[in-house]
Amino acid sequence: QNTSMDAIDCIRFNRTESKDREMVQRRLREHVADTNRLPLLIFPEGTCVNNEYCVMFKRGAFDLGCKVCPIAIKYNKIFAETFWHSRRQSFTQHLMSLMTSWAVVADVWYLEPQEMRDDEDPIKFANRVRQLICDQAGIKPVPWDGMLKYYRPSPRMCEKRRAEIAASFESLLDGKKTK
Repeated sequence: QNTSMDAIDCIRFNRTESKDREMVQRRLREHVADTNRLPLLIFPEGTCVNNEYCVMFKRGAFDLGCKVCPIAIKYNKIFAETFWHSRRQSFTQHLMSLMTSWAVVADVWYLEPQEMRDDEDPIKFANRVRQLICDQAGIKPVPWDGMLKYYRPSPRMCEKRRAEIAASFESLLDGKKTK
């Protein structure tokens, strides 16, 4: 994975390292400022998703003060499963699966370039672009970060949420008993 990404001048980083985030922002700004370079291709979700939902976009791509050309991609699962579940298979296994599948079919829509409006901050701009992509591809935008799939909630957090749901049900049932 790293070798192929280095060959095409990818900007890689570790999200958990604040120094890496700063380096990426600097390199993105340098790239955008250099008119001799090819346009950047950024996947603002920051992770692979399952072709049915669109998770929150990372704001870095929308914080650069440049035009964004949204591309909506929706894969057809009939011939190949394009979703890479990194806990189930390595990148190499996934790549081999794709390369040996009968076909990888995708609908690709190139949308009109977008610029941040005067009344938008980078987050609102990212959400507007995400909604354009979702509308075009017929996928549902969801209000969570795609990186959550890599983390398990703590037992304490799960128990707290269960208690909140139970209290909600109890109040609903109590309200129906008094009627």
